[in-house]
Amino acid sequence: MSPNTMKEPVACVPGGRKLHLAKIGKRFLKATPYFLLAINILVGTYCPAFAATGAEGTIKDLLKYFVNLICMGFSGVGIVIVAFSIGKAILAFKNEDTDGQARAAMAIMVGLFLVAIGPIVNGFNLIDKLYTF
Repeated sequence: MSPNTMKEPVACVPGGRKLHLAKIGKRFLKATPYFLLAINILVGTYCPAFAATGAEGTIKDLLKYFVNLICMGFSGVGIVIVAFSIGKAILAFKNEDTDGQARAAMAIMVGLFLVAIGPIVNGFNLIDKLYTF
């Protein structure tokens, strides 16, 4: 074929189909930002970590602080649930709604359990049992 008869560059693929290189280039340009983002994440998240000697106390204190923070959040949510459920129970007793009374009692029990998680974790010393290495 002479160069004058081909209007666009064409690549032959198995199966006899022809792909225009311009379409391949456009697809590649559309995907380029995603490839660059993936490479940036892979390179940017590389962070070597080395074990420090004598850091057991620090790690244990950090773990204890984290568990106490979670227990404090559970206690706060439990207090809100108990306060809401007491109001719900009062209205259920006022309207003589036995289904509402049962749901309010169940919600109060769940709230009390959430409030008691912190003292249970600290009382049974579960943080020391969690830290085993």
